[in-house]
Amino acid sequence: MKALVIFLLALFSGIAHAQPAFPDCIPGIRGHTVSAPVHQVVGEYQHVAWFCTDAGRTRWWAAGFTCRAGSCVPEAVGRAIYDVTRASAKVGTARALWSAGVTINCAASTLPAPDQALCDARDAWIDSNKTAWHANIRREVLPRD
Repeated sequence: MKALVIFLLALFSGIAHAQPAFPDCIPGIRGHTVSAPVHQVVGEYQHVAWFCTDAGRTRWWAAGFTCRAGSCVPEAVGRAIYDVTRASAKVGTARALWSAGVTINCAASTLPAPDQALCDARDAWIDSNKTAWHANIRREVLPRD
């Protein structure tokens, strides 16, 4: 349930996501997740990442979102948790909430300066943590020697 709560933080207003499409994996909802989600506030941004793997557990990647500190609306968590956990179609409900909440497409060729700064901050955060995350996730994902 903790992983679901962290995912649902993505449904707050003012959120950007490095991959604007609905994620291949979401803790407690769909796909193959490995390890616990990571949350960190860096400067004026809140970053959340969770880690996905393919069905064969041969590779991993970070999914998640970034929002400007102070722009996330904590009151939305309870409603989003309620909506997803009570829905008979959890993935469809999560997809609809994701579509409504993810507003910045970091993959776009041009972005307004504030959105580009947010996307650059997320990329820098992932790059600076990738080696440490890989060491922890390697045990979960890659085949045993």
